[in-house]
Amino acid sequence: MACQLAAGIDDGLGIRGVLIDLLAEVEEGRCRTMVLQDLEILLRIFARPVIEGEGDQLLSIVRCDVRLRFSGTGNSRHVAKKIAQVTGDEIEDIAVHLRAHEAGTYQSERPYVFVGPVYAGRLPRVMTKFIEDSTFAGTSEAYFVVTCAETPWVTIRYVQRLAKDKGFELLGFNSILMPQSYTTNGLSQPEELTRKILDAAEPKIAEVAGLIRNGKTLPAEKPGKSYMSTIMNPMMYATMMGTRKFRATDACIGCGTCAARCPLGNIQIVNGMPVWGKDCTQRNACVGACPKGAIEYGTKTVGKPRYYLAD
Repeated sequence: MACQLAAGIDDGLGIRGVLIDLLAEVEEGRCRTMVLQDLEILLRIFARPVIEGEGDQLLSIVRCDVRLRFSGTGNSRHVAKKIAQVTGDEIEDIAVHLRAHEAGTYQSERPYVFVGPVYAGRLPRVMTKFIEDSTFAGTSEAYFVVTCAETPWVTIRYVQRLAKDKGFELLGFNSILMPQSYTTNGLSQPEELTRKILDAAEPKIAEVAGLIRNGKTLPAEKPGKSYMSTIMNPMMYATMMGTRKFRATDACIGCGTCAARCPLGNIQIVNGMPVWGKDCTQRNACVGACPKGAIEYGTKTVGKPRYYLAD
């Protein structure tokens, strides 16, 4: 399988050997099944032309906690609320700023805490851009806590770079394993597994929250492999962020939940049906939050479990 999939990759990209080696690890049972799914997607992306610039304007979801927060399917919102309950800090939804295309201005004498999802091995671009453009006065200390379905890959490298550029003293980076939410890519989990993952996350959330409350440094985590962060992330933004495959079925009742839940305000209700604009996070808030399960993304979501972690 590895050789067949890799045969279509342009040698000029200089990555064929790396991908074949990774697939070999999967076939020998040394990697988890989810990595195989990711690699198959990656190989298919590299085996076809990439449209230059496509998706550059599209955004991924973010969420920042203890002064800032933003969420799609609710994983990062849940973690941020749990941390804030322990630390007593304020949470602000930055979606308000993102919809208005504006940066934020913040003042705090206690460390800032940013909570958001790992998106293809990095912080979401919209989260990074918002932090880059916003002003943070008072303390220079900051924590970053991310949610992910399996591994944060090497997200920490990009966090360290961002912290340095903003003049933050990074007090720690930690990840919380949460349920898979990327349903538009055909990835979903049965409800019983989702519940187990949520239950298993609580002790880690409590531990991180306690360390932040006490001003302690978060323990270092071993990073994952780099291919997702360095190779697949830019390819996904270039080729897999469109909205043309979204559709509402006859089950749609025109309630507007999808429009209300979209963190970028990318959905409008027209004649009782949702219409998607061009700016999409691909974090599936519309798919997961629909009370009738009426939103599909091509055929990948048909018959699959939806996921949305309610407030």
